[in-house]
Amino acid sequence: MELQGIEPILQVLRSIGLGEQAQMLNAAAVSHFSWELFIGAMLDEYTPQLSVSPANVLPGHLDADLLVCTAISQGSILSTSSYSRVTVDGVAPPETLIPVAWHIPATASQSSGAAWWSPKYRISSMQVTQRRRRRNTRSSGLAEALSSPTVGKAAAMSSAAAGFLGSSSLLNSGLTQLLVDKLNLQGMAVCGGSLSADHPRDCDYPSVRLIDGGFADDSGIATVVAKLQDELGTAATLKVVCL
Repeated sequence: MELQGIEPILQVLRSIGLGEQAQMLNAAAVSHFSWELFIGAMLDEYTPQLSVSPANVLPGHLDADLLVCTAISQGSILSTSSYSRVTVDGVAPPETLIPVAWHIPATASQSSGAAWWSPKYRISSMQVTQRRRRRNTRSSGLAEALSSPTVGKAAAMSSAAAGFLGSSSLLNSGLTQLLVDKLNLQGMAVCGGSLSADHPRDCDYPSVRLIDGGFADDSGIATVVAKLQDELGTAATLKVVCL
Protein backbone atom coordinates (compact mmCIF):
# COMPACT_ATOMS: atom_id res chain seq x y z
CA MET A 1 0.00 0.00 0.00
CA GLU A 2 1.44 3.40 -1.03
CA LEU A 3 1.45 6.30 1.43
CA GLN A 4 -1.24 8.18 -0.51
CA GLY A 5 -3.43 5.08 -0.31
CA ILE A 6 -3.71 5.24 3.47
CA GLU A 7 -4.37 8.98 3.73
CA PRO A 8 -8.19 8.54 3.79
CA ILE A 9 -7.79 6.03 6.64
CA LEU A 10 -5.55 8.46 8.53
CA GLN A 11 -8.10 11.25 8.09
CA VAL A 12 -10.89 9.07 9.48
CA LEU A 13 -8.80 8.07 12.50
CA ARG A 14 -7.94 11.69 13.24
CA SER A 15 -11.56 12.78 12.84
CA ILE A 16 -12.74 10.34 15.51
CA GLY A 17 -10.05 11.29 18.00
CA LEU A 18 -7.60 8.49 17.24
CA GLY A 19 -4.70 10.72 16.27
CA GLU A 20 -2.15 8.57 18.10
CA GLN A 21 -3.24 5.47 16.20
CA ALA A 22 -3.12 7.44 12.95
CA GLN A 23 0.43 8.54 13.75
CA MET A 24 1.44 4.91 14.43
CA LEU A 25 -0.13 3.70 11.17
CA ASN A 26 1.56 6.46 9.21
CA ALA A 27 4.94 5.60 10.77
CA ALA A 28 4.40 1.94 9.86
CA ALA A 29 3.55 2.96 6.28
CA VAL A 30 6.74 5.02 6.03
CA SER A 31 8.59 1.85 7.05
CA HIS A 32 6.80 -0.03 4.24
CA PHE A 33 4.68 -1.87 6.82
CA SER A 34 7.73 -3.68 8.13
CA TRP A 35 7.48 -3.78 11.92
CA GLU A 36 11.14 -4.76 12.16
CA LEU A 37 12.21 -1.70 10.17
CA PHE A 38 9.83 0.53 12.12
CA ILE A 39 11.07 -0.48 15.59
CA GLY A 40 14.66 -0.98 14.45
CA ALA A 41 14.80 2.53 13.00
CA MET A 42 14.03 3.97 16.43
CA LEU A 43 16.40 1.81 18.48
CA ASP A 44 19.24 1.06 16.09
CA GLU A 45 19.66 4.78 15.46
CA TYR A 46 21.19 5.03 18.95
CA THR A 47 22.72 1.57 19.14
CA PRO A 48 23.34 0.52 15.51
CA GLN A 49 23.36 -3.26 15.12
CA LEU A 50 24.04 -3.80 18.83
CA SER A 51 23.70 -7.52 19.55
CA VAL A 52 21.63 -8.84 22.44
CA SER A 53 24.41 -10.72 24.20
CA PRO A 54 25.90 -11.07 27.70
CA ALA A 55 28.78 -8.80 26.69
CA ASN A 56 26.34 -5.91 26.09
CA VAL A 57 24.29 -6.26 29.27
CA LEU A 58 24.79 -3.19 31.46
CA PRO A 59 26.62 -4.00 34.72
CA GLY A 60 24.56 -3.70 37.87
CA HIS A 61 23.50 -5.35 41.09
CA LEU A 62 21.10 -7.82 39.40
CA ASP A 63 22.96 -10.77 37.97
CA ALA A 64 20.15 -12.70 36.29
CA ASP A 65 19.32 -14.45 33.04
CA LEU A 66 17.24 -12.53 30.52
CA LEU A 67 14.56 -14.05 28.28
CA VAL A 68 13.25 -12.08 25.28
CA CYS A 69 9.97 -13.88 24.64
CA THR A 70 8.35 -14.24 21.23
CA ALA A 71 6.48 -16.91 19.26
CA ILE A 72 6.93 -18.69 15.93
CA SER A 73 3.79 -18.66 13.79
CA GLN A 74 2.99 -21.73 11.75
CA GLY A 75 2.40 -20.99 8.10
CA SER A 76 4.81 -18.06 8.21
CA ILE A 77 4.24 -15.89 5.13
CA LEU A 78 7.76 -15.19 3.87
CA SER A 79 6.50 -13.37 0.77
CA THR A 80 3.35 -13.30 -1.34
CA SER A 81 4.52 -16.46 -3.13
CA SER A 82 6.08 -18.55 -0.38
CA TYR A 83 5.66 -19.52 3.25
CA SER A 84 7.32 -21.85 5.73
CA ARG A 85 6.14 -24.42 8.23
CA VAL A 86 7.86 -25.93 11.25
CA THR A 87 8.07 -29.64 12.05
CA VAL A 88 9.48 -31.42 15.09
CA ASP A 89 11.47 -34.54 14.21
CA GLY A 90 9.61 -34.58 10.90
CA VAL A 91 6.11 -34.28 12.41
CA ALA A 92 3.95 -31.14 12.35
CA PRO A 93 3.27 -30.01 15.95
CA PRO A 94 -0.35 -29.32 16.96
CA GLU A 95 0.35 -25.73 18.02
CA THR A 96 -0.41 -22.80 15.74
CA LEU A 97 2.08 -20.77 17.79
CA ILE A 98 5.33 -22.15 19.20
CA PRO A 99 6.70 -20.05 22.08
CA VAL A 100 10.43 -19.41 21.90
CA ALA A 101 12.82 -17.02 23.61
CA TRP A 102 16.26 -15.55 23.07
CA HIS A 103 18.10 -16.54 26.26
CA ILE A 104 20.86 -14.27 27.52
CA PRO A 105 22.64 -15.95 30.45
CA ALA A 106 23.67 -14.10 33.58
CA THR A 107 27.02 -12.33 33.36
CA ALA A 108 28.46 -14.88 35.78
CA SER A 109 28.05 -17.55 33.10
CA GLN A 110 28.89 -15.59 29.95
CA SER A 111 30.93 -18.47 28.61
CA SER A 112 27.73 -20.35 27.75
CA GLY A 113 26.66 -17.56 25.38
CA ALA A 114 23.20 -16.45 24.29
CA ALA A 115 21.00 -18.87 22.35
CA TRP A 116 17.45 -19.62 21.22
CA TRP A 117 15.35 -21.75 23.55
CA SER A 118 11.85 -23.25 23.50
CA PRO A 119 9.91 -24.41 26.57
CA LYS A 120 8.43 -27.46 24.80
CA TYR A 121 10.71 -28.54 21.96
CA ARG A 122 14.45 -28.65 21.48
CA ILE A 123 15.56 -26.12 18.87
CA SER A 124 17.81 -28.79 17.37
CA SER A 125 14.80 -31.10 16.81
CA MET A 126 12.84 -28.56 14.74
CA GLN A 127 13.02 -28.11 10.98
CA VAL A 128 11.69 -25.42 8.62
CA THR A 129 10.27 -26.25 5.20
CA GLN A 130 9.64 -23.60 2.58
CA ARG A 131 6.59 -24.04 0.37
CA ARG A 132 5.71 -22.43 -2.95
CA ARG A 133 2.32 -22.99 -4.56
CA ARG A 134 1.58 -25.86 -2.14
CA ARG A 135 4.79 -27.68 -2.97
CA ASN A 136 7.67 -28.24 -0.57
CA THR A 137 10.84 -26.80 -2.05
CA ARG A 138 13.60 -27.00 0.58
CA SER A 139 14.17 -27.65 4.26
CA SER A 140 16.68 -26.67 6.91
CA GLY A 141 17.15 -26.80 10.65
CA LEU A 142 15.27 -24.18 12.68
CA ALA A 143 18.57 -22.90 14.09
CA GLU A 144 19.45 -21.70 10.57
CA ALA A 145 16.15 -19.77 10.39
CA LEU A 146 16.71 -17.87 13.65
CA SER A 147 19.47 -15.28 13.65
CA SER A 148 21.15 -13.72 16.67
CA PRO A 149 18.97 -10.62 17.19
CA THR A 150 20.08 -7.03 17.42
CA VAL A 151 18.42 -4.78 20.00
CA GLY A 152 16.07 -3.54 17.27
CA LYS A 153 15.04 -7.03 16.16
CA ALA A 154 14.62 -8.22 19.76
CA ALA A 155 12.32 -5.30 20.55
CA ALA A 156 10.36 -5.85 17.35
CA MET A 157 9.86 -9.60 17.73
CA SER A 158 8.59 -9.22 21.31
CA SER A 159 6.13 -6.44 20.43
CA ALA A 160 4.72 -7.44 17.02
CA ALA A 161 1.07 -7.41 18.12
CA ALA A 162 -0.10 -7.26 14.49
CA GLY A 163 2.16 -10.16 13.58
CA PHE A 164 -0.80 -12.44 12.94
CA LEU A 165 -0.89 -10.72 9.51
CA GLY A 166 2.26 -12.68 8.67
CA SER A 167 0.76 -16.08 9.44
CA SER A 168 -1.50 -18.05 7.10
CA SER A 169 -2.51 -20.23 10.07
CA LEU A 170 -3.77 -17.27 12.12
CA LEU A 171 -5.74 -15.55 9.35
CA ASN A 172 -9.37 -16.63 9.54
CA SER A 173 -10.19 -17.04 5.86
CA GLY A 174 -8.76 -17.21 2.39
CA LEU A 175 -10.35 -13.84 1.67
CA THR A 176 -8.49 -12.26 4.60
CA GLN A 177 -5.22 -13.79 3.42
CA LEU A 178 -5.89 -12.52 -0.12
CA LEU A 179 -6.36 -9.02 1.30
CA VAL A 180 -3.14 -9.28 3.32
CA ASP A 181 -1.27 -10.47 0.22
CA LYS A 182 -2.72 -7.62 -1.84
CA LEU A 183 -1.67 -5.01 0.73
CA ASN A 184 1.66 -6.75 1.53
CA LEU A 185 1.06 -6.65 5.29
CA GLN A 186 3.09 -9.78 6.14
CA GLY A 187 5.90 -7.50 7.30
CA MET A 188 3.96 -6.71 10.48
CA ALA A 189 5.48 -10.00 11.69
CA VAL A 190 9.25 -10.11 12.20
CA CYS A 191 11.66 -12.26 10.20
CA GLY A 192 13.49 -14.80 12.33
CA GLY A 193 16.26 -14.66 9.74
CA SER A 194 17.15 -11.83 7.40
CA LEU A 195 14.92 -9.24 5.80
CA SER A 196 14.94 -9.25 2.01
CA ALA A 197 17.15 -6.46 0.68
CA ASP A 198 14.86 -5.98 -2.35
CA HIS A 199 11.50 -6.27 -0.57
CA PRO A 200 11.68 -5.03 3.06
CA ARG A 201 8.41 -6.74 4.02
CA ASP A 202 9.68 -10.17 2.92
CA CYS A 203 12.02 -12.66 4.57
CA ASP A 204 14.98 -14.36 2.95
CA TYR A 205 14.94 -18.14 3.31
CA PRO A 206 15.57 -19.83 5.69
CA SER A 207 13.29 -17.94 8.07
CA VAL A 208 10.10 -18.03 10.11
CA ARG A 209 7.80 -15.22 11.21
CA LEU A 210 8.01 -14.11 14.85
CA ILE A 211 5.15 -12.35 16.59
CA ASP A 212 4.46 -10.83 20.00
CA GLY A 213 5.09 -13.49 22.66
CA GLY A 214 1.91 -12.38 24.43
CA PHE A 215 -0.16 -14.43 21.98
CA ALA A 216 1.41 -17.59 23.37
CA ASP A 217 2.15 -16.45 26.95
CA ASP A 218 0.44 -13.24 28.03
CA SER A 219 2.70 -12.22 30.93
CA GLY A 220 5.84 -14.25 30.16
CA ILE A 221 5.58 -16.01 33.54
CA ALA A 222 4.89 -19.44 32.01
CA THR A 223 8.03 -19.22 29.87
CA VAL A 224 10.12 -18.05 32.84
CA VAL A 225 8.83 -20.91 35.02
CA ALA A 226 9.50 -23.40 32.22
CA LYS A 227 13.07 -22.14 31.88
CA LEU A 228 13.67 -22.32 35.64
CA GLN A 229 12.25 -25.85 35.81
CA ASP A 230 14.39 -26.83 32.84
CA GLU A 231 17.49 -25.76 34.78
CA LEU A 232 16.50 -26.55 38.39
CA GLY A 233 14.04 -29.43 37.98
CA THR A 234 10.34 -29.59 38.77
CA ALA A 235 10.89 -30.32 42.48
CA ALA A 236 12.47 -26.93 43.15
CA THR A 237 10.42 -24.25 44.92
CA LEU A 238 10.25 -21.15 42.74
CA LYS A 239 9.62 -17.56 43.78
CA VAL A 240 8.29 -15.32 41.01
CA VAL A 241 7.71 -11.58 41.27
CA CYS A 242 5.45 -10.06 38.62
CA LEU A 243 4.88 -6.33 38.10
